[in-house]
Amino acid sequence: MPSTPSTSHPTLEEQICQQIFALPPNCPRAKVHTVLDPLLEVDFSDTEDDIQRIFHDTVDERIEENPSAVLEYHSTTHDITPLMVACDKCNQGCLDYMLEKFLQVTKTKDPVRLRRAKTRKLRSLLGNPLMDASNENRNTAMHHAATAGCWTAIETLQRIQSLLIMHEDQPLGWEEGLEQHGAKSNAGVSSSTIQTTPSRTSILLRLGLARNSHNDTPLMMATQSSHAYQFVKTWYDLTWKELQAMNGGSSALTELVLREVLEATNDSKDSCLSLASSLGQIDLVYFLVGKDGEEGDSKDSTIATKVNVTANDVLKCKSSLHKMEQTLNSNPTLKKQYQRQCDNVKACLKLLESQLALTSDRVTKELLQEAELEKKTNGGSFSTDDKSKRKKKKKTKGKGDALISSGATSSVHAQQESAKPCDVQSEQKRESGAILTTLPDGKIAVRFMGHKEETPNGQPAIGIDQTFVSPDATDLLRERFKGISSEVDSVMSALCLDVKCLLYSDHGMALNLSPAQLDAVQQILEKQLESVQNAREIQHRMHEIGEQVK
Repeated sequence: MPSTPSTSHPTLEEQICQQIFALPPNCPRAKVHTVLDPLLEVDFSDTEDDIQRIFHDTVDERIEENPSAVLEYHSTTHDITPLMVACDKCNQGCLDYMLEKFLQVTKTKDPVRLRRAKTRKLRSLLGNPLMDASNENRNTAMHHAATAGCWTAIETLQRIQSLLIMHEDQPLGWEEGLEQHGAKSNAGVSSSTIQTTPSRTSILLRLGLARNSHNDTPLMMATQSSHAYQFVKTWYDLTWKELQAMNGGSSALTELVLREVLEATNDSKDSCLSLASSLGQIDLVYFLVGKDGEEGDSKDSTIATKVNVTANDVLKCKSSLHKMEQTLNSNPTLKKQYQRQCDNVKACLKLLESQLALTSDRVTKELLQEAELEKKTNGGSFSTDDKSKRKKKKKTKGKGDALISSGATSSVHAQQESAKPCDVQSEQKRESGAILTTLPDGKIAVRFMGHKEETPNGQPAIGIDQTFVSPDATDLLRERFKGISSEVDSVMSALCLDVKCLLYSDHGMALNLSPAQLDAVQQILEKQLESVQNAREIQHRMHEIGEQVK
């Protein structure tokens, strides 16, 4: 007969979770002690054999593999821990109580082995800040604190994790553990060096970079709460202070490290900025793009942003606004409730678009200045005689070259007829710049008049050069994509993109284009590649039809 499931008595860990869940968020400290003290009166009078077993099972094997490793622990038996419940309920009183318990255990005068065994017992009951749940979401305590907007929990979690890591790095544990396994002794390392090895900065970064099953970081999940700005700013300020102390005050390095954390994306390719703007977290968006609150001036393009605004952020914000407006139009009763959020999303979108345009404009100006400086340093100044020679050279036609005219070959006429008709002025402009060239293999190609000395590296300058490409090429490109994607034209205008950017080499793109411009170039080239493939199919079908007619 199949055995019937029996209802087991809740474990001590589950009882602690239930009591914390029942407590109000702002309960007095005395109330917390009254409820939790009876449950946390743990008997630490273990025998020496028990201590040895605990020590060997949890530490010695990992020390043998990597003596300098900072240990991280993962839950394997429970979905949640009391530490997660306290963060989820935003109960700072319970968090302070847990920190106090860890301090009491780790700062006793017991031998190192006994102190470690006691600390692990307490950790097994309360949890670990870097421990993730064993359920399908795999959230950490930091994720729960972020969802609840419990920004005061950040420093508490950091202090608890710091105590646990410092406890694992005691000199006695290192030396004894290594000697028992026949490894080299670290007696030459000072105790102060070992005790300060796990820095608080690394803990704060790891708390901010913790990932759940969807690759969401706590900073991403904080955008769902009403205290999103305060949570992200608190984490940023604490980590900034520690990083500055760690790298000797290098602001550039600190900004780079924090930028990587803030720009991290999840499985849906959403970042902290895209989520905040899509949800209308206007204060957080102002903070991320470098304008803290209302004191920032949106017209000041010299402010360094904490994150780079990309075209993807703008598109996701537009999509969110479109869906929100559709919902409000279909349900007028919800308009009063969500109208303010909709207005905030519009404000976020406007801010992102303006910042993207300002960034592109600033980068373009910097590149123009660099190009001008490079031209001067490479002997870019020419005399009057050189200029006259270049003018004469433009009028000279080489062997096998012929200016495009109305009497050109039929193949050229066919290409002109298949293209969209242009006005007479545009046609004259193309005729003045395009030249038919006979290649060594007998093929006829079209080239545009220009001079190599004007581009010393063989790379087109960022500015508009009428001799490099036909003046209306950009207009034709935008007309080409107008029916396919209405976003391409707006993106090219906002990013100050020119068709010459598509001809850059890999190094040229890396030096001259911003990340947002690279995204737009990739989108355009992907569409062009698709058109080339379609053109090949059309030519193949035409060839088959011609063979059948013969």
